[in-house]
Amino acid sequence: MSWALIIGLGALTLLWPLTAATPIADQFGGPERAIAVRSVIAIAWILVVLLARVARPLATLTLAGLAAGVITVGVDVLLAPAGLGSGLTALPFAAIPILATQTLFGAVTGLIALGLQKLQR
Repeated sequence: MSWALIIGLGALTLLWPLTAATPIADQFGGPERAIAVRSVIAIAWILVVLLARVARPLATLTLAGLAAGVITVGVDVLLAPAGLGSGLTALPFAAIPILATQTLFGAVTGLIALGLQKLQR
């Protein structure tokens, strides 16, 4: 398993705050933007794993999801002093559902990639 690949895929979670800082956030509301960003990330993860012929797509993308969760929590904590975070510094236990959700997202995309990889053989 490539840790650089896992962290790189996890870093795609930064698309969420980046789109919030652009006019995209004004044009598309919360749910539409969330679906669009999540879809782009899922497609990118699956394509990268398939094109790179990753030997263990489920494990790789599950760990990428965990990395995405850690990055999300880290960015929130870093932005909190500027008033831009969601308050994880005040409620640190709120990080647990973020980590769980992102890891589950990685596992689901990993299962999809594994299935597609088996179809390719």
